[in-house]
Parts: sequence; structure tokens; C-alpha cells
Amino acid sequence: MGEKDKIDQIFNELPLDETVNEPEADRLADQAEAEVPLPAQEEDSMPLPHKEHALVSENMKTDGVVPLQENGQASEENTVPPVVQEAPPVLPAKRRQKNEFHFFALALVPLVLLILLGGVLVVIKLTSGESESLFSLFKDSSGEPMEAFMQNADREIRGVYVATAYNINYPSKQNRNQNQLKRELDHIIDTCLSNRLNTIYFQVSPNSDALYVSDILPYSYVLTGTEGKEPPGGFDPLAYLLEQAHEKNIEVHAWVNPVRVSTESLSFDRLSADNPARVHPEWTVEYGGVVYYNLSHPEARALQASVCAELAEKYDIDGILFDDYFYPYPKENETFDDEEEYSTYGSEFDDIADYRRHCTTEMVKSCYEAIKEKAPDCLFGIAPFGIWQNDDGLNGGSATKGFESYESLYCDTLDFIKQGCVDYVAPQLYWQMDYNAASYTVLCHWWNAAVEGTGVNLLISHAAYKAADWASETEFVEQVSYAEKIKNYRGSIFYGLAAIEGNDAGITSQLYEVYESERVYIDFYSTGEEVKLTSVKSEGDTVWIEGTSDVFYSLYYGEKRLSQQKDGSFSCTVAKPADGKICLKQNEREYVFPIEES
Repeated sequence: MGEKDKIDQIFNELPLDETVNEPEADRLADQAEAEVPLPAQEEDSMPLPHKEHALVSENMKTDGVVPLQENGQASEENTVPPVVQEAPPVLPAKRRQKNEFHFFALALVPLVLLILLGGVLVVIKLTSGESESLFSLFKDSSGEPMEAFMQNADREIRGVYVATAYNINYPSKQNRNQNQLKRELDHIIDTCLSNRLNTIYFQVSPNSDALYVSDILPYSYVLTGTEGKEPPGGFDPLAYLLEQAHEKNIEVHAWVNPVRVSTESLSFDRLSADNPARVHPEWTVEYGGVVYYNLSHPEARALQASVCAELAEKYDIDGILFDDYFYPYPKENETFDDEEEYSTYGSEFDDIADYRRHCTTEMVKSCYEAIKEKAPDCLFGIAPFGIWQNDDGLNGGSATKGFESYESLYCDTLDFIKQGCVDYVAPQLYWQMDYNAASYTVLCHWWNAAVEGTGVNLLISHAAYKAADWASETEFVEQVSYAEKIKNYRGSIFYGLAAIEGNDAGITSQLYEVYESERVYIDFYSTGEEVKLTSVKSEGDTVWIEGTSDVFYSLYYGEKRLSQQKDGSFSCTVAKPADGKICLKQNEREYVFPIEES
């Protein structure tokens, strides 16, 4: 049985919510290679979405359901106040339309007039008290977006992941000739255009290798079947994709896996002699038959920063993205052997888990700094596993019940956000709107609150690859429409290019519908509105509150940031205070509301 057939077999044998959640599916391929059956799950338990999770012991799962929180209802209105100073920046997605210079020169004068007119209309709208979305101001009389704003640098991100590991999406097979490699990239671009997608996240380094010309990493084996072997004619997939995509106003972000070196399908001894992992095996650790860089080594972290710096300097990329792959997903009866490095470098940490999280953050920070030094406009983002931590009443986690990236992958995304070493996060929310163990709506609001007031923007990663299993004609329309109303949301990325190409469960119709109009995200300004509660419902030890606020300022319940919509509205469940009063804070002012028991 071929590797892809094994993958398909595993997918087909899994119950609906046990389908593997894999932004590149190579862990699933590893599972197929080893032919290890996935365990059955209890009802309402959180599915372990990656292949490695199949070997996680039952005692690692979180028992019990914690109360839902931060799952505010989507407002019927979507009012976006206009631009002012000090607002958190939206994604400054740099456009490099070098071939359209003359178009912009000719359009400059009418564009200025258009902006001035838009400002007047904004004032009229605000003074008239109407709550219609300001996005409507940027459409012509037919309701279609004006061309000038379709070129706006702060447009909504509508992205797709293009996975190259195991030849999942590109190239379709190894040893393709140069024309075939080009045609496949052209087809990916055409797929984006036909589905109104505007950003490609292209996996350029799946295993300490490169689908571009690198002075640091060898050519990837997915191109020729042999790592380090130059593709036909010296073809550079990333350079070609950038040229063709940018001509069509599509952004390209380089998707990098910084830690993984080998897989069961690419053993360590098959790596090229000049692979940094072969040159410096002391920087690596073998875990479960797979080799990883050991982030405890400062040299291993510095290597990843060098890779990012090279990409940012040599290529006209719009950004660089890391996914959820940091420390490996846990396996039973396996030990990640970094005790020696912990003893050498981690003496200030009482817990090796804290030390590993420190190492991950240090790598992310060094990569961010390296990128900004070479290309300040190049964005850097992380697409972490969807759950940071489950809420235990003290840790500030989400109202979920599942695998935690903080505890098991030693990835503290909140620390990345706090330290300002990412421009955006794109959590993988690969579950349905109302899935009990990990509700899409709950996690949308949790991540929205996590980035609030930090200048870090929120993208959402969606499970397009689950379209056929979910068999819903509306799920992705509902997911995107829901997220678009959340304050810090700036776009979506879909994992599952093959599902989009194959129109699984009519997903292309859903994308076409939800992206019918171009949307532009602009900064917020203070409306001067005071915090008001419109609904208070006491239920046992919790209180459900709904209200309105000034969207420009963060809103707090105690020390906890609440999730706001783009119109300033909010709704969530909070712990019932002992004094029977709800105390909210915004812009250094307190608002106290008594709880009226029914």
C-alpha cells in the first residue's frame, strides 16, 4: 500500500471528530508508515488532532468540562470606526506591484479625492448615528468594492496553506521537469484567483531543507527524491511563485518548519552531507525515530534565525510563518533527551518544562529580530495549535477540554505576544462552531482577547481539509462571518488546498459567497461611549453579561481582558463576584453594575 493510500485509509477509518488536524499532514504520513492504530475516544473528549497524539496516554487528557467563557454572540451590526492615532496597527501587508507603477501613478489623484470624500462620508455617518458598516462606504453604486480599495495594503487576508512535506500539495510528485513545476504553481495561483483568495503560505522548508536557493539549507528531497540535488535547470520554486503571484496581487508568505529534521520517510542517513543537522549532529535529538533540532542549544536557535534572515534578505516575501511544530508531539514511552543541555544552560529554571518554553521563545525572538533587521516590512507570524491551555480557574486558559500546546509542545504563544516578537498569530481552530470540547466561537474570542491591546493581529486557520467529513454547506461561511466581526481579526488561512481544488462539500461556493465583497480593515478611534450593560443573567457561580463599550480601548473584568466586537459590543460569562457587583474597567475608569437576582 502506498503512503498516500495509507493516509486515506486512516482518514476514512476515523470517526468525524478524530480526523487528524494537521497543517501539513506529515505526522499522519508518519502514522501510516508505522501503521499504529489510533485509539478510540470517549464521547465529548477533545480529539487529538496530530498523528503523534495517537500515542499520548489517557492521563494526559483533561477531565471535566470547564464553564464556557468569552463566547460572545456575533452582533448583527458591524460598525467600524474610522482612523485615528495610537490605534493598534492592522497588518501592513506590503505590496510590491512593481509592474503596476504607472497604474498607481495615474490613480493617485482620484485616490486622494476618494479618501477625502470617504472622510466626509464617515463624518456624516457618525453624526447621523447610523450603525451601518463603514466597509459599505468603499463600494460603488452597484455594491461592488471600488478598485482603489481592492489595492489597499490593509485588506483582509484570505489565505491558503500550500504544503510541500511528503509532496502533499506541491510538487505533486518528485522528479518533475521545470515546465511541470511551473505549471503546478500556476495552477495554485489560478485556484486562489477563482476562489477569491489573496495570500499563499508556501511551505519552503519542511525538514531542514529548502524549496529555494539557499546558502544554508540543501534542496528539499520533495523536488527530486534526493536531498541536496538541484532541481531541473536550477529551478527556484519560491522565486517563480513570488514573481507570478505578485503580478496577480497575491501575497506570498514563506512557511518554515524550524525544528524538524527528518521523518520516518526521510531517515537521518538520507540527509545530504551539507545539511546542518549532519554537520552538527550534536545540535539534534532523536525522538520516536525522528530527528529534531534541540532548541536547548544556542547554536540550533541561531541557525533558525539565519534561515529567516536569508529568506527575508534574498526574497521579496511578504512574511514568514512558523506553524505548531516546536518540541515534538508527545509519544508514549519516549523521552526527549535534553537533560544535559538543561544542566548546562538552564540552571536558573527550576523546571525543565519552563526551560523548554524559554528556549522556544528565545528562538522565536531571535528569528523576529533577524527578519526585521533584513526586511522591516516582512511580517512574522505563528500558527499555533488552537488551544494554549484549558482553563483551570487560575491560568487564564480557554473554556476547552483538550490537548494544550503550552504543556505538551512547550510553546507559550502568549509570551510571544507579550514580548512583541510576532506581528500576527493564526491559531489552528480546526473544529466546528459548536463542537463541545473545543468550540470555534469560544476560541475565537479567547484569542481575540489574548492579542487585545498588544499590536499583534489575529488571523484564524480553518480546517478546509475537513469539509467532506463535516458535509456542511454553510460551516465555513459561518466561521468566517463570525470572525470578521471580532475586533482584532484581520483574516483567515485555509489548510486543505486539495479540498478546495476538489470542491469538497461545495467549499468553493462557500468561499465565493463569504468573499463576495472586498473588505478593508482600518484602525479604530475613540467614540467616547461609556461602558453599558444591556443584559445580566446570573447562573449559579457565573454571570452572563452583554453590553457596549468604546472599541478603541481595551475592556477589563478585574485583570482579565474581555473580547470586544468591532462595534464595541461584548458578551461573555464571568465568575460571580462575592459582593454581587460587576466591576468593569476601561480607559482608567471603573463601571460598577449590581447583579439583580431573578
